[in-house]
Amino acid sequence: MITRFALLRHAVPADFRRGSHWDLLLEREEVCWTWALEELPAGIEGDQGPTVVEALRLPDHRKHYLEYEGPVSKDRGVVTRVLEGQCQWQESTDQRICVQLASERGVRVLLLESSSGERWQLSVR
Repeated sequence: MITRFALLRHAVPADFRRGSHWDLLLEREEVCWTWALEELPAGIEGDQGPTVVEALRLPDHRKHYLEYEGPVSKDRGVVTRVLEGQCQWQESTDQRICVQLASERGVRVLLLESSSGERWQLSVR
């Protein structure tokens, strides 16, 4: 199944409960499965960064965030789209998700593995 994906930079106010981060959105049927990343793994925006990063599973986001940039409601900061493109789902279970992402920066395979509940590990192959 080919869908869309987006990587957003979410800059939050200084008093927000979590610091600024990236939101990874993977389109899945009528919503976007979403994870918050404190840092980007090597292979997303270059070869810098750790090979595996923690990804916090967030509630599903509306699909309009695939194209949206600007303020987030209730003074939750501002999002800027960093990367977007097509997402081809290769595997999807409760414990493991593997997708191929194609963007203007090339093709990458992302692997998300659940370590416990909402905590996942993200790597790029």
